[in-house]
Amino acid sequence: MRLLSLSLIAAMAGMAGTATAQLAHPYFERTYCGSSRGTYFQVPAAVPLMVVTHIQVPDETNMGTSAFAIYKFAAKVPAYPATVPGNPLVYKTGSSSGRHMLVPPLTFKGGEWFGVIGVSGSATSACTSYAPVGGFPTTVLGHKTTMFRFLMQANLFTNKGVFGMSSEDAYNVGRVRIWVAGCGSAIAYGKSMRGNVMPLDQFPPNIGMNGKFLVNAAGTNQGAVLFLGLGRQTPAIPTPFGDLNVKLPFVATLVLGPVPATGTVVSLPIPPLPGLVLAWQPGIIELLKTPEVQLANGLEWIIGK
Repeated sequence: MRLLSLSLIAAMAGMAGTATAQLAHPYFERTYCGSSRGTYFQVPAAVPLMVVTHIQVPDETNMGTSAFAIYKFAAKVPAYPATVPGNPLVYKTGSSSGRHMLVPPLTFKGGEWFGVIGVSGSATSACTSYAPVGGFPTTVLGHKTTMFRFLMQANLFTNKGVFGMSSEDAYNVGRVRIWVAGCGSAIAYGKSMRGNVMPLDQFPPNIGMNGKFLVNAAGTNQGAVLFLGLGRQTPAIPTPFGDLNVKLPFVATLVLGPVPATGTVVSLPIPPLPGLVLAWQPGIIELLKTPEVQLANGLEWIIGK
């Protein structure tokens, strides 16, 4: 594999600012349908202010509609079956589960407890994206904390978040993607002729760590070439190989070896430019009969602190 130096990106970009995007989040393990689940954590004491800006509810079963409710507590949520009254700061539904949804900026001080319930489905069936059992270590603006399971024994779609709330720290975290000011994000976008690019929630593109994503493609593939530009191309440029979703000119390319059907993880160092927007898009190469390249979807990175 070969990567043109990311110092070239820094030289061409000349950009800085405050990124707004996703906290590192646990892997998907399975889908649970029943009462409603989510995640909660204590904002690290060293963080003067955490500003939540977007939420996205993973929907691996393609229910199509999501709902979420965000809460603030002064103390740790009690363990189930004990409850604490839940009155959400915001409740939202009716949006596609595949999009991250804007919320009114919500502020949390260091030491306060943040909680979010997020499900996909309807008033008759609420489904949660489950992580593996146990808490998940993450960071908020560079400071460590741990996400745990947050729950209500009811359907979020029916009560709009007003219900008794509990915690179950030893059990599966309900996966809800959370964007806060100052952190990095990775969002998949665009149509694909073949294959896709998937962000790995555990490795958002934050300064001081490598950003990672998965190149997924069905069939027998000889390789892939990844195109990098300074942001999305909107609207996409039609080509004989599929829609081009990365801005021209390309800043860098990365050539991969064989890309199995299960996908290849790509790990890249993050340039020290908070606010920089990068867009990646692979061309999947197949040589079974005649050489053929087909463009996959794209992935947008916003570099965070």
